[in-house]
Amino acid sequence: MRFILCALEKHLSDADYSFTSDSFNIEHVLPQNPQAGWETFSDEEADALTYRLGNMTLMQAGQNKNLGNAAYEEKRAVFQQSGFAITRKLATEHAEWTPERIAAHQNWMAAQATAIWRIAQIG
Repeated sequence: MRFILCALEKHLSDADYSFTSDSFNIEHVLPQNPQAGWETFSDEEADALTYRLGNMTLMQAGQNKNLGNAAYEEKRAVFQQSGFAITRKLATEHAEWTPERIAAHQNWMAAQATAIWRIAQIG
């Protein structure tokens, strides 16, 4: 996941981050252990969506721990100030975080990936 997120970041901002760097972490927008503020997700949806690429973004190390299980409104405010273009884009384009928004974000990521890694057509 880190490799893919770093490639998407480079595609957006031209910033080249090593996916092995300790200077940033993967942030699960819908937390791994959702609590207050995440009631719009059923337990089944949370289980199915937490580890999807569309639910992940990049955060500077340290900020990730500070956000933890915070509600999306709180996370979004921090995301908007992020040094990562991919994280700012997520916050700008998604006023709320729902199963539909995760799917839309993941579809956008997939479209970007096809531009980054052009796959020759078979045939």
